[in-house]
Amino acid sequence: MSSKHLFKRLCLFVILSATAALPLLARLVGNHRIPSSSSAEQAFPGLAFSSTTDRYLLVWEEGAAGSRSVRGALLDRFGGVIGSSFEISLSTDVGEKFSAAVAWKEDIDQFLVVWEQATSVSNHDVVSRLVSSGGNLGTRTFVENDAFDQRSPRVAADPLATGKFLVVWQDARVSPIGVFVRFVNEDGSLDSAGRIALVSNGKTPDVAQNSINGGWELVYDRDAADNTAGIFSAALTPGGAPGIERRLSPLPNDPANPQPNPGLPRVTFNAGAPAGGRYLAVWQASATRGFVWSHQINADGTLFEFNKGASEPNALYPSAAASTVAGHPDRALIPFVRHSTDELNGAFATGVSVPAGSTILSYYHPVQWPGLSGGANSSGSGTGVAYNPNHLEYLMAWAYDVGSGKHNIAVRVIQSSYDTAQADYLTPGRGPSSLAVFRPSSRMWYWRSLDGIQTGRTSNPYGLSTDVPLRGCYLWGGGYANVTVFRPSTGTWYASNNNDGFNNSSVPFGTSGDIPVVGDFDGNGAGEYAVFRPSSGTWFLDNTWSPNAVWKSVAFGAAGDTPVPADYDGDGNTDVAVFRPSVGLWYVTFDLSGNVHFATAFGAPGDIPVPADYDGDGKADVAVYRPSNGTWYVRRSTGGEVSVQFGTSGDIPVASDYDGDGVADMAVFRPSSGTWYFSLSTGSRIAVQFGASGDIPLTRFPSF
Repeated sequence: MSSKHLFKRLCLFVILSATAALPLLARLVGNHRIPSSSSAEQAFPGLAFSSTTDRYLLVWEEGAAGSRSVRGALLDRFGGVIGSSFEISLSTDVGEKFSAAVAWKEDIDQFLVVWEQATSVSNHDVVSRLVSSGGNLGTRTFVENDAFDQRSPRVAADPLATGKFLVVWQDARVSPIGVFVRFVNEDGSLDSAGRIALVSNGKTPDVAQNSINGGWELVYDRDAADNTAGIFSAALTPGGAPGIERRLSPLPNDPANPQPNPGLPRVTFNAGAPAGGRYLAVWQASATRGFVWSHQINADGTLFEFNKGASEPNALYPSAAASTVAGHPDRALIPFVRHSTDELNGAFATGVSVPAGSTILSYYHPVQWPGLSGGANSSGSGTGVAYNPNHLEYLMAWAYDVGSGKHNIAVRVIQSSYDTAQADYLTPGRGPSSLAVFRPSSRMWYWRSLDGIQTGRTSNPYGLSTDVPLRGCYLWGGGYANVTVFRPSTGTWYASNNNDGFNNSSVPFGTSGDIPVVGDFDGNGAGEYAVFRPSSGTWFLDNTWSPNAVWKSVAFGAAGDTPVPADYDGDGNTDVAVFRPSVGLWYVTFDLSGNVHFATAFGAPGDIPVPADYDGDGKADVAVYRPSNGTWYVRRSTGGEVSVQFGTSGDIPVASDYDGDGVADMAVFRPSSGTWYFSLSTGSRIAVQFGASGDIPLTRFPSF
């Protein structure tokens, strides 16, 4: 699979961009998952990713105050648990354990987990333990456990064989409070150099490693009665020696950027940024509520750009992750917890971009409102995030309200993408498809996720009963559409970019007899509208949402052909293609030239074409559904053919990836009962009643 296709197919939270003009946004993937369901309170997740084994280690604190422990779980790239969760801290150790953090070291494929352990009210220790990517636990080690009070540990790793882990914490051995670090060897033992004093006035530190040129960047919070309080950074040498201290946050009395009590800084290294990469520091502007702010830092520690990282004024507990490999997209994800007295709590993400002076891109939450009620999120749930360089995506973690005042850690994949950030289940993309219907009798639209957690509908009718309902991201003036219809009588497209049915645009593009289609024909990550004109066998494509603005016309097909646009070669672009029912032939052009690059005989008269990626290789497979016997026939691009009897006469095939595992699922909608039937790629079969007689089912087009 090409790197381009990996980016597109497995492409969305924040997002850093080297080219501010491009809409570098993000996409939700799959439904949220709870790796370890528990009746005990779970909070403050941490995440790290092993690119060697393509899995994450999720860590969190669990239990009521006074009896907390540190637990973990290995997750696959979709957030599914590998095996079961396990305790990382030692239950025999005195005191509760909390504030866990984790880092992964590439050359040994090991994670180092660090946490704070309260041996007494005024004496907390810093503890560490190795965890292999297979879940094997190493020896528990006290990084620092003398008579002073050590708190808020964080950890980073040097990926080289000659490198080590670096643990940082706040320490009461200096007044008012200081920041210290210590190296931990690859076998989990402590480096003989001992602790290194960095700052004599700092707390809640974090550290990141420059994976390109070595060295480290430290960020920390400074309390002070005078005007010196704020968020600071300092570059560290590969050996841990501190460099020049630099202020990141504005002065406390700066009227242009009020930050009365900034805190909880986090830092990550963005290897995809130019000039040898850059660090990204984020923090909350207030201890109670405020904006999330960010500052990009050059690889040498000098300051690059100051941003407001989230325009949400009720943002707390930010975290950050960015591209870990040079040459990957120049972007990062900044999750945070949102709290408001008049709105529900949720976990959000936002984006900043480079070069300097560019504005924030967007932000939105990784789960819909259901399940996010209650106020506990605002009291300190925290967020966690890690970048997956194998698939150019992120996994985000947060405390999810499971009812009765309890929270469990939930995770969700966020793909880095040129695409819309609308958290709407009518938006196409590489995540799970939703079940959706257009009801011509009322002109209402309804949708839900497969698990039923997310549901939605338009608040007002949209379209006419004779319109052709479509799904996709349709650009007009820089916006995106949630619901779209094509009106055959006038050849006009109508789209609304929200769910009220009013904020809409209309564009004439097509004529009576045209067949509307949607696809990402130019490879920019957003769906373009297009029509296939059977009378001339011509495709007309537009990517500007401008009246009659033909971006490309392609002579490809003949009268009687069925348009079947999809990505058949795995390059991330939708290919123009037709299925000729009269003879069961497929024709595909890969470059919009009109030349036939692929042709195959597969199907028979009466078959319905259902191309989709049924084998998960990133390429659409040639496939048909035969209504006469309710059988699916698939010719896999990876080789071989399969047939599956699933459906009955009158069913409408609606193949798509409903469970978010990257593989298309066979599915049918039964109009007589308004029931959806799924034959999932995992092997299970389920039925969901959603719709009514006369409804038109909608699903994500296989070209995305």
